[in-house]
Amino acid sequence: METIVCSRSFDSDLRAMVDRCRSLDSRELWPGVVPDANLPNALYYTIGIRLKSASMTDMQVEERLGPEEQEGDAIVFASAHRCTWPDLVVNAESEYRFHPGSPNVLQFTYRYDNPGSKIVKGKDLPAFRGALEKVIGRYLDRLTSAVLAR
Repeated sequence: METIVCSRSFDSDLRAMVDRCRSLDSRELWPGVVPDANLPNALYYTIGIRLKSASMTDMQVEERLGPEEQEGDAIVFASAHRCTWPDLVVNAESEYRFHPGSPNVLQFTYRYDNPGSKIVKGKDLPAFRGALEKVIGRYLDRLTSAVLAR
């Protein structure tokens, strides 16, 4: 699995950020996401993939939220993603780690299986990873700004 780690600081309430990150409306802050369903501990949404390094396509995501845990002073939860591309199903994992402070810090880790050569050609995998890092950064920027605005 490939791993991307990205962090953002925020001044708003830590508990509000944790709750927000466990909600479907936070996933709408991912570029290209259309929400489908919000069930207890499961989020369903579709992502329109529009990256130069990948075939233009839609990916359906079933995200299963794990329980919140306390690790030292941090609040952590993980989720497992079942990502359905055309003709392919891959798995991914994410972890949200919230560190209290002044400011607070959200550390987001995303682990994913490469989507295969029908979606991303082998030579384009580094560009795909770079584009995904930018998308994750935009997600965290929007997420921390949205909580600040609340």
